[in-house]
Amino acid sequence: MKLDLRKIKKIWLQKNQELIHLELKTDEEWDKFLKNADYVPFNYSTHRLNYLFEYFLGNKFKITNFSSLIFYENEIVGIIPLSLTKKTSGYELTTFHLPILAPILKNNLSKKIKKKIYSYLILKIKEISKILKIKKILLYEHFFNNIEGISDWHQELILNKSKIVVNYDYFLNLQENMDTIKVHFRKSYKNLINKGNKIWEIGVLDKNNYNNSNKLFDEFKLLHFKVSGKKTRSDESWKIQKNSIKKNNRFLVYAKDKNNNYLVGAALFTYSKDEVDYEIAAYDRSLFHLPLGHPIQFKAIQKMKDLNCRWYRVGELTNIANTVKVDPKKLQIEKFESGFSSNIFPKYLFELKI
Repeated sequence: MKLDLRKIKKIWLQKNQELIHLELKTDEEWDKFLKNADYVPFNYSTHRLNYLFEYFLGNKFKITNFSSLIFYENEIVGIIPLSLTKKTSGYELTTFHLPILAPILKNNLSKKIKKKIYSYLILKIKEISKILKIKKILLYEHFFNNIEGISDWHQELILNKSKIVVNYDYFLNLQENMDTIKVHFRKSYKNLINKGNKIWEIGVLDKNNYNNSNKLFDEFKLLHFKVSGKKTRSDESWKIQKNSIKKNNRFLVYAKDKNNNYLVGAALFTYSKDEVDYEIAAYDRSLFHLPLGHPIQFKAIQKMKDLNCRWYRVGELTNIANTVKVDPKKLQIEKFESGFSSNIFPKYLFELKI
């Protein structure tokens, strides 16, 4: 089947009788909306979505950014991050190869209007999916939407006969003071952090020192290539990440050998005004017997406190009962990450049959 992108866009952007309609996102309007949102998860931020788009585009995916502004009576009242990908097996409607993230709507909308918008979005997703012969859609809803029980979006998906699987994320509450935060750490981590700080020079590359120290990011890129043994993505995607440090959307925490100034490990963190994510890291494998990740995480958490972010999404907790094939390496990483967490929150994976 040949994709007529113009036809799909026309259907997606068409107004209905309730004056609900969608427009493809502009960075300016998207950021303006998020600035006034009560809570912004990291994966809704413009810099994160633009990075993911380039990541897949640079890896030769046939992908279109369908992230959209949601209008009600010609006023922007919400956003939904979305992408359409052409694969050899057919088409995928996702949020950049993850289940579609829940829309964020203005809080002051009435329950009735919210339900109308959610119903409209599901109708549009189904309509496009039928044209593209997509048989099922996966959607995610994270903890921040569930403060007062299940959300209207959650309920709408249930009414549309979606199957639900519950997965989990590790989070650290950054709203607590540093002494309380340390109490949440695994007991063995205190000594490992102290030991690591004695061995390595631990520092931060951020907006404040970017002009003098941005070559550190290039060293990080080379270390990642060395550890991976291959080029995993486009130079443009790395450039987006590097530039976002200058724009105050990411920061890099690094460890250097005090004897020769060599970079031995680093981790990149991306954030919104409320939430931080542990995005990517690279460590010298020959030094795994020494504490590298522990002092880097601690330094990063100190930086997060300075940014006044509310939550740090440390990593994922695999629900083994829902996993066909368990990855031992992934479980090992999760064990390390969990030692820096204070809370475990659910995220709901919906399967919507078309």
